[in-house]
Amino acid sequence: MRTATTKVRREVYEEFRALCQERGETPYSVLQGFLLAFVEHFGETAAPAAEVQEKRPWTGWHSSGGGS
Repeated sequence: MRTATTKVRREVYEEFRALCQERGETPYSVLQGFLLAFVEHFGETAAPAAEVQEKRPWTGWHSSGGGS
């Protein structure tokens, strides 16, 4: 297992933490879900560069429920 971390401004983290709490989630579980969805979206990390470019671009998560 590995730990993936990042830094954000304190006010961004506090808002994120509050949003997680409102939804009954932990910041850890939400970030883990984002990371897993990102990896699932792009597939294998060993894919050739040309194959990666053929996939649709990452557009992030949307309030509509996904990046699709």
